[in-house]
Amino acid sequence: MISAATIIRDIAAAMMVLTRIPVPWDRLSDHPPNITKSLWAYPLVGFLLSAVGAAVYGLASLLLLPPSIAALLTLISLILITGALHEDGLADMADGFGGGRDKEYKLKIMRDSRIGTYGGACPLALPWAAAFGPCRHDVERGRYRPADQRQPQPSDDCIIPQISAPCPTGWVGGRNRKTHP
Repeated sequence: MISAATIIRDIAAAMMVLTRIPVPWDRLSDHPPNITKSLWAYPLVGFLLSAVGAAVYGLASLLLLPPSIAALLTLISLILITGALHEDGLADMADGFGGGRDKEYKLKIMRDSRIGTYGGACPLALPWAAAFGPCRHDVERGRYRPADQRQPQPSDDCIIPQISAPCPTGWVGGRNRKTHP
C-alpha cells in the first residue's frame, strides 16, 4: 500500500518539474525527488494547470472581455505558471523541422540549447493563433457556416476583423459541418 506521504511527494515532484510554483521540498523529504517515480502524477498536475487556465478564461469572460483577449490572458497565465515549458518544446520542434535536412540532423537541432529562426517565429505566432484561430467566432457563438461559403464575416468582438474568415475545411470542433449542424 502506498502511503499518503509518498503520494504527496510524487505530486510535489511533478509540480517541481512541470511548473514554476515553489514547492518546499525540504519539508517533504530529506532525499532528492524521484522524478521517474512521480510520472504518474503528471496528468494530475496537467489537470490542475488546465483548471487554472479555465479559471482565468472564466474570469475574463465574467469581466465581459472579448474572447480573443480572454484567450490571450489564459495563454499568458499558463506560460507564466509553466515557465514556457511547452513553448520551449514547440520552438525546438520548429527549429528541427524547419532547418533539418534528415532525421539525424533534425534531432541534433532539437537537442541544441540555442534557438533558431524557426524556433523564434513559432512561439511568437502562438498567441495570435490562440486569439484569432480559424472559425473561432463560429464555434463560440454556436454558428456553423456552410463549408462552401468563402466570404469573411466580420465579428464585433474581433480586434482584427479581417482574420475572422470562415473555416476553409468542413471541420469545426471535431464535427463535420455538412453532416452535424
